Amino acid sequence: AEASTRSRTGSTVSDWLRHRCSRGAAPKAKAVSYTARIAELTAETGRIADAIASGLLKPSAALGERLAIAEAELARVCAANEPAPRVSVEPIIPRMADEFRKLVEELPAILS
Repeated sequence: AEASTRSRTGSTVSDWLRHRCSRGAAPKAKAVSYTARIAELTAETGRIADAIASGLLKPSAALGERLAIAEAELARVCAANEPAPRVSVEPIIPRMADEFRKLVEELPAILS
């Protein structure tokens, strides 16, 4: 009887976990697109570099600092614009019921 209860419980837990994971744990946040800001920063850094290269502007510490700040922001925005890798929990769902069962069975020893 205990074995059939365990298999039913494991099945029920696995089914519940599959259902819960398939519908999502929480509403997903809206994706933020930095495309416009990337375009602005790319154009700004390009204009500064072109102006210096063509001799229209003399290199200065302030101009170098402005270019460095724009390039650093461009790097941050490009990194933030990358999609996060998707991680699937599906492979661990079948083992979760067994792992949970082991934790529950060990609980009396842990609490004593």
